[in-house]
Amino acid sequence: MARAKLTVEEREETFKIANRIKDVRQQKGLSQEETSQLSGIDQTTISCIETGTLRVTLKTFIALADAFNCSVDALIGREIEDDSLRGRVLTALGQMDSSGQAFMVLLAETYVMQKVG
Repeated sequence: MARAKLTVEEREETFKIANRIKDVRQQKGLSQEETSQLSGIDQTTISCIETGTLRVTLKTFIALADAFNCSVDALIGREIEDDSLRGRVLTALGQMDSSGQAFMVLLAETYVMQKVG
């Protein structure tokens, strides 16, 4: 059975996702082989995905997101607005330098220990 030809928009989307997956893998410091081991996806398949010659299935997105320890939304570059307190705190922590983050962790640990102890 012959595959249906992709439209220009579908090809562009495929390459955009391919580049995003490769970027996330590289940001995580992983090789394709390491990604293969973590995700259970064949290394050749990962290579085909990253070059845009193979479209990604939902099952593959989930396996890659799990391997990269991120959400599927993060893997495809989709930003989600999170107005909850948790979201605002995580955003603020992400904007702090490492000493600010360490201070906030110490503060949270102290607070929890006072509540528990």
